[in-house]
Amino acid sequence: INAEYGDKAEWMASELLGMWHYHHHQPLSLKEQFSILKTLCPETRKEQIAQIQRISEVLRSHSDPVLVGIGNTLTLRRLVSVCRSVAGGVSVGNAIHTSLLTRFMPPLTRQSLTSTLEGLGAAQSTPQGDISVNSDSNTLTIGSASMEKLKGQKELIPSTLFYENNNQLRILESLLRSLSHGENILLVGNQGVGKNKLVDRLLELVEASREYLQLHRDSTVQSITVQVCVPDKYRYVYLGSFLYWTIWAFFLNFHVAFWNSF
Repeated sequence: INAEYGDKAEWMASELLGMWHYHHHQPLSLKEQFSILKTLCPETRKEQIAQIQRISEVLRSHSDPVLVGIGNTLTLRRLVSVCRSVAGGVSVGNAIHTSLLTRFMPPLTRQSLTSTLEGLGAAQSTPQGDISVNSDSNTLTIGSASMEKLKGQKELIPSTLFYENNNQLRILESLLRSLSHGENILLVGNQGVGKNKLVDRLLELVEASREYLQLHRDSTVQSITVQVCVPDKYRYVYLGSFLYWTIWAFFLNFHVAFWNSF
């Protein structure tokens, strides 16, 4: 960056603008968005998709700038996640509230958003009744969520002491639903609240292998990408870690998908 622009000047100066070709991508129309949502979520009813779209549009065009910002976070990817949750038996109101993490919003923002959603027929409801776990040799079902078991390595499948209660089973149901949709899951909470316990129990039920990777302030690139094995007492063997092979497999699949698209 030329010093004559000063420290606070934007790096994209007029001299650089002519070096780039710009392409403006028009936002999807409601009809195009509906077609994508229905294709990706065929089990979701048409009236439910239309209601979800209406909620998104109302929030984006709201007079309250805070709600406008919240509406802009309802991207197409998030709408797909909401539609899949609704297809799994979750109400539209609960799916929207979960997607927007309204529990962690400031009270006034949460109250304004809740009243707006109620006016659109998407009120949040509290699930009633007990929830059960049903498992056979191939399928795991928790409440309304179900998926095929993953049949991982037996040595890596956790076995944990777990006392079931309705609150924890509701969380496991939500985790299983997200897992069955292929979504990434992030659990956030204070130390000792049971995050590892819930994940271990879910992996045990779905028979999935667990790979444990702990990050802390002393973690380095080498410590999380290389694992040291001692096959015998005379030598050390340095192998790629689970994270390394996961990244490698991702780029390999991306490479294959890219060339297969031609």
